Amino acid sequence: MNEVIEGQAAGAPPLALAGKMDVIPGFIPGLSYPGLRAVILLGSEKGLLADLVGRDTTALLARVDSVLELALPDRQQRRPVWHVEPLKGLLQRLLYWTGQVQRQTGMPLAQDGRIVGLDASGSRRAVLVFATLDRKAGAAAQAFTWVLAAINKAWGGGSCDDVLEGLSVALAKISKEVPSGSNTVRFLQAAQKMGVPVCHISARVYQFGQGARSRWLDSSFTDCTSSISAKIARNKQQAAAVLRRGGLPVPAHQLVSTQEQALAVAARLGYPVVVKPANLDGGVGVAAGLHDEEQLCKAFAGARKYSSQLLVEKHIYGNDYRLTVLHGELIWAIERVPGGVTGDGVRTLLELVEEVNRNPDRGVDAHSPLQRLDFNEEAIDLLAQEGLNGDSVLKPGQFVRLRRTANVANGGVPVAVLDQVHPDNRLLAERAARILRLDLAGVDLLIPDIARSWQETGAAVCEVNGQPNIGQTTAAHLYGVILSKLLVGNGRIPVIMVVGDGAPQNFSRVLVKTFTANGKTVGYATDRMVAVGGQTLLRGKVNLFTAAQGLLTDTAVEAVVLAVNGDDLLRSGLPFDRIDALVVAGDRFNVSTKGEIPSSASNMRLEAFVQQLLPIVGGRVYVSDALSESVVTKDLLGDARLDVLSTDTAVAVERLIQHLTVV
Repeated sequence: MNEVIEGQAAGAPPLALAGKMDVIPGFIPGLSYPGLRAVILLGSEKGLLADLVGRDTTALLARVDSVLELALPDRQQRRPVWHVEPLKGLLQRLLYWTGQVQRQTGMPLAQDGRIVGLDASGSRRAVLVFATLDRKAGAAAQAFTWVLAAINKAWGGGSCDDVLEGLSVALAKISKEVPSGSNTVRFLQAAQKMGVPVCHISARVYQFGQGARSRWLDSSFTDCTSSISAKIARNKQQAAAVLRRGGLPVPAHQLVSTQEQALAVAARLGYPVVVKPANLDGGVGVAAGLHDEEQLCKAFAGARKYSSQLLVEKHIYGNDYRLTVLHGELIWAIERVPGGVTGDGVRTLLELVEEVNRNPDRGVDAHSPLQRLDFNEEAIDLLAQEGLNGDSVLKPGQFVRLRRTANVANGGVPVAVLDQVHPDNRLLAERAARILRLDLAGVDLLIPDIARSWQETGAAVCEVNGQPNIGQTTAAHLYGVILSKLLVGNGRIPVIMVVGDGAPQNFSRVLVKTFTANGKTVGYATDRMVAVGGQTLLRGKVNLFTAAQGLLTDTAVEAVVLAVNGDDLLRSGLPFDRIDALVVAGDRFNVSTKGEIPSSASNMRLEAFVQQLLPIVGGRVYVSDALSESVVTKDLLGDARLDVLSTDTAVAVERLIQHLTVV
């Protein structure tokens, strides 16, 4: 990615990239993400500490902070407390702001990265790993490159205009790496808070959890969503026919392909009517409350831009509600208030719209909780029907809608109403999802009052969405609720790593046999074989990283045992972010000579390898009596986490299984 820096002059910038950045596809201990590894040269050949002699480091760092804070205002004020040492403080800033640049685009990162190596003098060379969500680490690379340039410019005291202008270019490139759709981003954020392990499968599909406790999600499609049901739900005409057959109230409508047909259907149904694409979700191309032929023709032309399959539907008066149903149970309900403004007797409509758009939650991208309410042609038409325009001043408390539909994506505002839903309306929504055989559904209901029975007031199910947008303004918590209902606990299965196992992998084999005897289907991998449930899948040379990833994806696997006799895994990163038990069964261990990650040492010992794993051990570390002092010490682990292995392997294995926190 970058040229090797041969050397730096005395007046050189404080930070420079040495060589190329390396993508680490697995987990680095202490990070819940893949990483981008970079070697950073600090200062001139004398080192940054020498360069700083006689200089006001406080002022230099303050200048760096002011430039970055100007470019990337942090509303949440989550900045860490910078290290008092200028070296570490500067590296902290590089990590933090690289993460912030990615977050600016909606990238759901909860961690920034780690300093994994700093030479003894702390003056010349540092090894950093930056967190990244995309496997190719393109987002982290773009962010790092920009932040590095910004820090160096600010430190030098010159104009930063060119760097600040380059931020928009970097953000545009990073945006292409952000998972598409707001649901995916928010499920990833919820998983981070819940401690649910996540891995990217393909395109928009992510795996939440491990092995037999894992689930796949594509936005709000689950791996149990029927493709037949999803296909029918997406076709509004077919879905209405199925719901009508089930005895549910749905609006009268007809499929049309020409404007003439649309006019004829509207005349037969009677105005007002709705025009909408028959095969699209999210309110795309929908125009409701059309009162005459002119409005119908304009709406028809607009909808044809999105689809050739259009429905003309009888407009149903009532408030617009979205009821979310999971596994046959109503779990959330909102009223979607159409985009509009409320008068104060002083300001004009245009001024009121400007005030509404000052809400920081309103944006223009898919990840904004609310969308901007632009004063567009649709707003002008609706106002004209009321004899109003942009210069009109509304009475105090007078509400005027500026959108025909109430979708949040069209400027609407959601209001939580779950506690107001009448039992009959709850059953209606649950039955709509059940009839379409959807495990997760968003049922759109038009009804005068959600607190009164539809059998009393009348109502219409105008749509059932098989891949609903869950939302954020009132339903940010719902992503965690859905994951908790899809997963067992946090979706983890027991993961045990056995290091230095003696031939023929005595401890790990006994462990697998004991798990199996206890009714667990075990995924087992060594550098020579891979097996699931006692059946060997592969013999010969095995890539442990790939093998373990495969085991964690297999829905039959209820526990994973990985026998490791070398440090190769540190070059690719680990296939998991946590180990539930680490067993140091012996000193049989091969040392890599190809340059390891994250350590910069060329002769890694077993002790160093084990110590690097300690941050991700969620349970106990088991060692033989002979290794208890040399491999891991009580100072590092404490008595509560360190366990000396019994000389009887079967007894040692039983003790390990008893103490597992994930079972």
